Amino acid sequence: MQGLNVRIDVYARSQQGDDAVGGSVRADSLRYSNVRARIANVSNPTVLSMQGFEGKDLHNIILYGDLYPAIEREDIVVPLSGRWAGARFKVVEVRFSSVLTAGQRAHIQLVAERLRYAHENVEEPAAGPVAYDPACTLFAGMSTSSFGFIYISTGDPIANFDVVQIDSELMVVSSVDPATNGVFAARAYGGTTKAAHSVGAAILKAGTV
Repeated sequence: MQGLNVRIDVYARSQQGDDAVGGSVRADSLRYSNVRARIANVSNPTVLSMQGFEGKDLHNIILYGDLYPAIEREDIVVPLSGRWAGARFKVVEVRFSSVLTAGQRAHIQLVAERLRYAHENVEEPAAGPVAYDPACTLFAGMSTSSFGFIYISTGDPIANFDVVQIDSELMVVSSVDPATNGVFAARAYGGTTKAAHSVGAAILKAGTV
């Protein structure tokens, strides 16, 4: 299968009560983390594209191994690396491998739809990142090979799916441990470049995904 090798997190999707103005409240719980996978587009038939039909943005996602039996339709897949880092994919079909359990070629294939939100389709005025309240800084330096960071703050303002900016690099937060202030994040988001960052660097909020 063609595609891009990546690491992903898988979330169980659940629905909480509406907010005060009747909006939907997203409540995802981590099901599996840092899973090795491969992602590839599922192209729409050329004849339909030529006629102006717009199909769903579907992707095939292969999970290496068969250690993920709890995955089901409506789960959310969030790549931690690669061109789709930080994007959200909704599982629409789960296909378990016919290869013997624990075999080297055992795998699970997902068909997933990339979710897009209204703000992604509307050009908005550029807005710079803002400081967290309370402020957050790096507890230790980051190298270009780091998968996350530990921050110093008097509170716990950083949340899952935040887009953070450290120096000129953007990252998407995939998980946070409030007990240790440890953060795992997909790096080099939004076309930025992965770079080293020094102790005490400011951590800013640039948005959410």
